[in-house]
Amino acid sequence: MTTGIIVMDGDGTDHPAYRREHRKLKLATRNIVEDPWFIGSHASQPVQAADLLAYTAYQTLLRHPGKRFMWHWWPTLLPNAYGPHQI
Repeated sequence: MTTGIIVMDGDGTDHPAYRREHRKLKLATRNIVEDPWFIGSHASQPVQAADLLAYTAYQTLLRHPGKRFMWHWWPTLLPNAYGPHQI
């Protein structure tokens, strides 16, 4: 079984909602070992990288005209990466 920890950008002000939803998961099949940890992206380079990756995927799909310069980032910089896919 693989387990993990969720690290989220932010100060945790919305923590009760995430904690509540995490605790709703069945313990026998819950593979997240802890409630989410919150850290501001300004204090964590890995969180900054995750933010950039998520935003790049978002703009690849959304194709907002004002962010046209980003449209090619995912396929150019991550040619072997799976996704992003619209859901």
